[in-house]
Amino acid sequence: MTFDKSLKTVLQSLSETTGVPWPTLYEHQKSLVQEGLLKPRPGRGPGSGVLATPEVLVLFFVTFMAKRNAREMVQIENAVLNSKQVD
Repeated sequence: MTFDKSLKTVLQSLSETTGVPWPTLYEHQKSLVQEGLLKPRPGRGPGSGVLATPEVLVLFFVTFMAKRNAREMVQIENAVLNSKQVD
C-alpha cells in the first residue's frame, strides 16, 4: 500500500472533522518536524513533506492529544469516532 497524501493535506480534513483549527494542527506538525520526530521528504509540491502514513498519524494523534485537557480530548475523540471517514 502506498501513501501519497501529505500530512499537511490530511490535516484539513482532520480540522473539519474535529473542529480543531487547521493552524493549530499544522503548528503541531511543524513542532514534531523540528524535534526530529517526523521526517519530511525533501522538495516542494506533490511528493514532498511528511507523508500521512499510519505510523505518522498515530504519532501525530498521540502527541497532539497528550497536550489537550480532558474536556478537549473527549470532544476530539467523539468527533473522530462519529465521523464516517477522514480523507
